[in-house]
Amino acid sequence: MYGWIKALKHENDDVRGEAAVALGEIGSGAKAAVPALIEALKDEDWYVCREAALALGNIGAEAEAAVPALIEALKHEDEGVRQKATQGLGKIGPEAKAAVPALIEALKDKDWDGRQGAAVALGEIGPEAKAAVPALIEVLRDENVDVRREAAIALGDIGPDARGALPALSEALGDENVDVRREAALALGNIGAKAQAAVPALIEALKHENYWVYKHAAEALEKIGLEATVPAFIEALKHENEDVRGRAGYALGKIGPEAKAAIPALIEALKDESGSVRYQATVTLGQIGPEAKAAVPALIEALKDEYTARWPAAWALGGVGPEAQAVVPALIEALKDERWGVRKAAANALGEIGPEAKAAVPALEELLHDENELVRKPARKALRKIRH
Repeated sequence: MYGWIKALKHENDDVRGEAAVALGEIGSGAKAAVPALIEALKDEDWYVCREAALALGNIGAEAEAAVPALIEALKHEDEGVRQKATQGLGKIGPEAKAAVPALIEALKDKDWDGRQGAAVALGEIGPEAKAAVPALIEVLRDENVDVRREAAIALGDIGPDARGALPALSEALGDENVDVRREAALALGNIGAKAQAAVPALIEALKHENYWVYKHAAEALEKIGLEATVPAFIEALKHENEDVRGRAGYALGKIGPEAKAAIPALIEALKDESGSVRYQATVTLGQIGPEAKAAVPALIEALKDEYTARWPAAWALGGVGPEAQAVVPALIEALKDERWGVRKAAANALGEIGPEAKAAVPALEELLHDENELVRKPARKALRKIRH
């Protein structure tokens, strides 16, 4: 490494440039080269300056001493040097917080890639760049899609201190570009509990056809917290869009027992015209568990569903843990279902009920001869639990 440091002063431009590249490849282990690389930022050859800036970034937080010089390099006449200096500051991370004012100014660069690079660097600095939130809100409406995307990412990386961007990020959920919409949803999730004002926009985003957009919107709603989101998900179960209804049910299931306030709405969703919504509502009631005992009659009825909700209904009945008298006869009937998945789920549910399901013993013994091993195995297990 020390040979490369010495080579930074070689009379040949190419040798100096190669030395900077080599030191950058060493990364954090090249901390001793920081003073020489700072000096190389003033090199008369622009290629050397660029690689020195990038090398300092690759060294990372250990190159904190180079921050003032990199800030100065943001004013370099060569666009490439300015870009590498921006990248370098970003890679140094939170230790480059002194550069935030200069990077805010760089968000006004006439070239889109300059604005994009500044947004990336501010995001890498993270919460220490909270002063940049107003400027990032501005470029969240930039004409260039890459700039908008990186602005959304940066706001998410800043986290809860970016709550002032909630209106702009909510608006970005409707951006014409799917990547911007996805990153806006992620950013709102990173802001977390302080993003309650964005709940309506996130609910709307659940109907998006792109998997990652609605997935990140659902995750953002979960991070915002129960108090704000459970009522919103309950309302979403009545949404005109069936994807929103189904995804609201899915999110409530991930919340689990804490979503018990949604039980009446989920029982109503078991009658939804959409088979996928009925399916998800059934699964969710099972995930809520014993708190969902009021749903037992509706779940018994769901065992007759023409759609694939029959097997999750059987599974849910086992998870809810209702009185055997009410459930066992319906589950015994489900053991005869033409779908092996329903038979398997019914056997598992009877096993969860335990000794109170003794009336199911003959039917379970019959299943020991089922053509599918995936049915025979839970039948044997259920019998052991009932006879225990």
